[in-house]
Amino acid sequence: YLTRDEAWDELKRSGAVTDKHDRDLPGRKLTKICADIGVTFYDTVPDFRAKPPTETRFFPINKHFSPAGNAFVGEILTQFLRSKEFVR
Repeated sequence: YLTRDEAWDELKRSGAVTDKHDRDLPGRKLTKICADIGVTFYDTVPDFRAKPPTETRFFPINKHFSPAGNAFVGEILTQFLRSKEFVR
Protein backbone atom coordinates (compact mmCIF):
# COMPACT_ATOMS: atom_id res chain seq x y z
CA TYR A 1 0.00 0.00 0.00
CA LEU A 2 2.93 2.38 0.49
CA THR A 3 4.12 2.14 -3.07
CA ARG A 4 0.96 1.30 -5.01
CA ASP A 5 -1.84 3.84 -5.22
CA GLU A 6 -4.37 1.21 -6.25
CA ALA A 7 -3.61 -0.86 -3.14
CA TRP A 8 -4.03 2.21 -0.93
CA ASP A 9 -7.31 3.08 -2.65
CA GLU A 10 -8.56 -0.47 -2.07
CA LEU A 11 -7.73 -0.22 1.64
CA LYS A 12 -9.69 3.04 1.81
CA ARG A 13 -12.68 1.53 -0.01
CA SER A 14 -12.66 -1.43 2.37
CA GLY A 15 -12.61 0.85 5.41
CA ALA A 16 -9.28 -0.53 6.63
CA VAL A 17 -7.85 2.99 6.45
CA THR A 18 -9.53 6.38 6.48
CA ASP A 19 -8.58 9.91 5.49
CA LYS A 20 -6.98 10.35 8.91
CA HIS A 21 -4.32 7.76 7.98
CA ASP A 22 -1.17 9.18 6.41
CA ARG A 23 0.79 6.68 4.35
CA ASP A 24 3.63 9.17 3.91
CA LEU A 25 4.17 9.60 7.65
CA PRO A 26 6.78 6.81 8.04
CA GLY A 27 8.97 8.31 5.32
CA ARG A 28 8.68 11.82 6.73
CA LYS A 29 9.51 10.62 10.25
CA LEU A 30 12.51 8.62 9.12
CA THR A 31 13.75 11.51 6.97
CA LYS A 32 13.57 13.85 9.97
CA ILE A 33 15.22 11.41 12.37
CA CYS A 34 18.09 10.83 9.96
CA ALA A 35 18.52 14.56 9.33
CA ASP A 36 18.53 15.23 13.07
CA ILE A 37 21.40 12.79 13.64
CA GLY A 38 23.30 13.61 10.44
CA VAL A 39 22.62 10.36 8.58
CA THR A 40 22.06 10.40 4.85
CA PHE A 41 18.70 8.87 3.97
CA TYR A 42 16.87 8.40 0.69
CA ASP A 43 13.18 7.49 0.65
CA THR A 44 12.54 5.19 -2.31
CA VAL A 45 8.74 5.22 -1.94
CA PRO A 46 8.18 8.24 -4.26
CA ASP A 47 10.23 6.50 -6.96
CA PHE A 48 8.12 3.36 -6.66
CA ARG A 49 4.96 5.44 -7.00
CA ALA A 50 6.25 7.50 -9.91
CA LYS A 51 7.30 4.57 -12.08
CA PRO A 52 4.72 1.79 -12.27
CA PRO A 53 6.34 -1.64 -12.56
CA THR A 54 6.48 -3.66 -15.73
CA GLU A 55 7.01 -6.76 -13.58
CA THR A 56 6.48 -7.65 -9.93
CA ARG A 57 8.93 -5.88 -7.63
CA PHE A 58 7.94 -7.80 -4.49
CA PHE A 59 7.46 -11.46 -3.70
CA PRO A 60 3.78 -11.89 -2.79
CA ILE A 61 4.44 -14.25 0.12
CA ASN A 62 6.85 -12.15 2.18
CA LYS A 63 6.95 -8.75 0.44
CA HIS A 64 10.74 -8.89 0.03
CA PHE A 65 12.13 -7.45 -3.19
CA SER A 66 12.01 -9.69 -6.22
CA PRO A 67 14.96 -9.61 -8.66
CA ALA A 68 13.13 -6.81 -10.51
CA GLY A 69 12.63 -4.91 -7.24
CA ASN A 70 16.30 -5.25 -6.34
CA ALA A 71 17.29 -4.01 -9.78
CA PHE A 72 14.93 -1.02 -9.52
CA VAL A 73 16.22 -0.02 -6.07
CA GLY A 74 19.78 -0.48 -7.30
CA GLU A 75 19.14 1.93 -10.16
CA ILE A 76 17.53 4.65 -8.05
CA LEU A 77 20.09 4.39 -5.25
CA THR A 78 22.93 4.53 -7.76
CA GLN A 79 21.46 7.75 -9.18
CA PHE A 80 21.12 9.18 -5.67
CA LEU A 81 24.65 8.21 -4.63
CA ARG A 82 26.07 9.72 -7.81
CA SER A 83 24.08 12.93 -7.32
CA LYS A 84 25.68 13.27 -3.86
CA GLU A 85 29.07 12.32 -5.33
CA PHE A 86 29.33 9.38 -2.95
CA VAL A 87 30.20 7.18 -5.95
CA ARG A 88 31.20 7.87 -9.56
